[in-house]
Amino acid sequence: MRALFTKNVALTKCSWRFVIHFFRVAAFNMLFVSSLCAQKTLDLFVRGKVIDESTGKPIGGCSVYLSNTSKGDVTNDQGAFYIKNLQAGKYELVISAIGYGTNVIGISSADYPHDLIAKLQIHETELSEVIVQPTSVNGWNRWGRIFLENFIGTTGNSDQCRIRNKDVVKFWFSEKNNKLTARADEPIILDNDALGYTLKFKLEEFTSDFDAELVFYLGYPFFQEMESDNQKTRAKWAANRKSAYNGSVLHFMRSIYRDLFKENGFRIVAFEKGLNIEKQRVKDLVRSQLLRSPQQNEHSFASDSILLLKANKEYYRRILKQPDSLSRYVSLESVDSLMIDNEDNSKSLYFESKLEVIYNDRSPRFKQQQSEIYLMTPEPIQIQENGSYFSPREMIVSDHWAVYEKVANLLPFDYIP
Repeated sequence: MRALFTKNVALTKCSWRFVIHFFRVAAFNMLFVSSLCAQKTLDLFVRGKVIDESTGKPIGGCSVYLSNTSKGDVTNDQGAFYIKNLQAGKYELVISAIGYGTNVIGISSADYPHDLIAKLQIHETELSEVIVQPTSVNGWNRWGRIFLENFIGTTGNSDQCRIRNKDVVKFWFSEKNNKLTARADEPIILDNDALGYTLKFKLEEFTSDFDAELVFYLGYPFFQEMESDNQKTRAKWAANRKSAYNGSVLHFMRSIYRDLFKENGFRIVAFEKGLNIEKQRVKDLVRSQLLRSPQQNEHSFASDSILLLKANKEYYRRILKQPDSLSRYVSLESVDSLMIDNEDNSKSLYFESKLEVIYNDRSPRFKQQQSEIYLMTPEPIQIQENGSYFSPREMIVSDHWAVYEKVANLLPFDYIP
């Protein structure tokens, strides 16, 4: 699943800047790409049947795919599907059909199902109890710009993205809660001519809370590569994909997984607390003077003091009022202190306060990009070798990534630069 929780990104009613990346690639969504894991594509496949949970009848025309990849199939009249040429790893198998709720099943190459029976439930037409108003009349004309800016983005690639079926997106606005909600019962079909992908994005939810200045959307993307006989077009797609990848969250996660972030153009600055060395020095200085003049206390500064000169009196007083520990920025040489190896080949990342991430591709005309990462709770996030991470709900990013990490720059997790 891909999901995005945005705060403070240029919108109509407010000024936004924070992003929580809910690229929800759950623990079962670990994709091992051949060049990343030194594995060959194996003769692995998933096979099964999709039925209506209530009637048991097969459902034809279902979309069945591995989320964040280009591997998928459409069920036939008997509800059967077959997805072949898979790589070893763990995936999210997404099953969706018009009029039904989405079913997501975790699968693994350790035991790929060859006779899977997937059941779909009739989709509930009602939204949450909070939203009781009918869909907005002329919703796209009123709310389309907000949706596009926060779903597709506002970067250069955004101008080359086109949604074919805007009519499937329905909007609800609650004046009581000042919230905009959008849903799409059918996958949003989006052509990204900049990157050469057609996306089928199963949008589960889009919510804009204008009072809290928050935008949240989540869904399941399926990538289909565009085809072209024009060599220049193919070269453009390749160049744009590489550009979208460089400095992205995907690039960063793969880099720190291997502890090669410096070699890949990243600089990480950790924000950590340490002893206030200057205060300790001044306190030691004062204590030494107290030994010489027992009648003086720590906060008295006699003009005839041997060590505490009158000219430094106010400086010492100010330093002694400081806390015993101070926060400081430390440029990291390695992420060893932040990462723990797990038995399932993932790694856990944990840090306090925030990380500042600076990217520079070292080209003369490149302007370095600066972003910040925060953790919502004191819980680590698990990073997989292909750059996916869980739980994405734990991580917030700001600055460059808050603007850049949108669908216009989205790459599948099996992308290889």
